[in-house]
Amino acid sequence: MQNRWSVVVTTAPRMECTLSRSLESLVDCGWDSPTVFAEPGSTATEFLTFTNVTRLGVWHNWLASCRWAIEQDADFILTVQDDAEFHPQSKELIESIDWPSDAGYVSLYTPKHYQFWKDGSCRPNGIYPVKTQSMWGAVALVFKPDVLRQLVNHPRALSWLGCRSKTKTKWEDLRAKRLANPHMIQNSDTIIGSILTKSLGRKLYYFNPSPVSHFSKHSACGHGGNGGNRNSYFIADHSIPLGLQIFPQASV
Repeated sequence: MQNRWSVVVTTAPRMECTLSRSLESLVDCGWDSPTVFAEPGSTATEFLTFTNVTRLGVWHNWLASCRWAIEQDADFILTVQDDAEFHPQSKELIESIDWPSDAGYVSLYTPKHYQFWKDGSCRPNGIYPVKTQSMWGAVALVFKPDVLRQLVNHPRALSWLGCRSKTKTKWEDLRAKRLANPHMIQNSDTIIGSILTKSLGRKLYYFNPSPVSHFSKHSACGHGGNGGNRNSYFIADHSIPLGLQIFPQASV
């Protein structure tokens, strides 16, 4: 039986547009009908697009895309940022694995610091859970719909105002501004990981090497470039079958 997918892509205006490249990458994988959730002024595409009348911001645009995806009668939901580039066999990889029963999500993007152990040695190739207080990089996440529904409807998701500042006075000021201007609310990766692990008791799974690269050099929300821990260190080579890179022992 063929898996049913709902693939949603969130986008916002950038100094250099990355949306078309990301959508082409998804289509190359076999996800031929991604749906775009666009902030005002975003690049137009040929795909089904919901353009926000006013800015929703990083967090609320992601929530809107998830709520729509949950209602599409899918077996899997893939949420994508508009600067993700996929190995062409990414869909095939996800559909070939035994889905972990305790998974909050399986990420097709793995940031650099999740590819090493604490002592600095490299993690082995494969799929593995990462223990973290929250998480980094909501670039390309695969969910089962029932888990994603629990996440987006959780009280902590409904009340999220972004990461707190270190001082009480500054936080009170930020809190007031974000309540008045919800589009300012960011740090979606922080709250996604925290709800899944701390509130729902789920694990966060990653691949090594990363099937997805985070290729934009300019953040759409002011987070700087894509260097350091904002990109992968080991990225899958598109010229080599993905399964052989993730699970090399299986080919022996």
